[in-house]
Amino acid sequence: MKKNLYKKYPQIIIDGTWAPPLADVKTITEQVRLKRDEIEKSDILWVGLGMPKQEELISMIEDFNISKIGVGAVFEWVAETKKQAPVVIQKIGFEWLFRLLTEPKRLWKRYFFDFIYLLQFPFNYRKKM
Repeated sequence: MKKNLYKKYPQIIIDGTWAPPLADVKTITEQVRLKRDEIEKSDILWVGLGMPKQEELISMIEDFNISKIGVGAVFEWVAETKKQAPVVIQKIGFEWLFRLLTEPKRLWKRYFFDFIYLLQFPFNYRKKM
């Protein structure tokens, strides 16, 4: 993935990469907290754990002094391990449908339950405040 980024954006500066082992969000958060000083030297933390893990992690490290972005499948597209939807489909907002049609067994449950999760997220966040 780094090679592809450097090829496309020669001036990019990548401070570091880390692919955590498959684990629950709490375990990943603990590992990320151990790397806090290293992480905060960068400008942006790109989190690609899939939903809802990446959103939960970002919420758990909201005190980090860095911009955090949940990027989902972007890493797969940059690494060229998954095909991205045609631009026309992206522009009309149906990339999610393209992904569902190309990977139905893997994504149908995720999209169904993530939709339910997303409906609850703003209310749960508001309760925290």
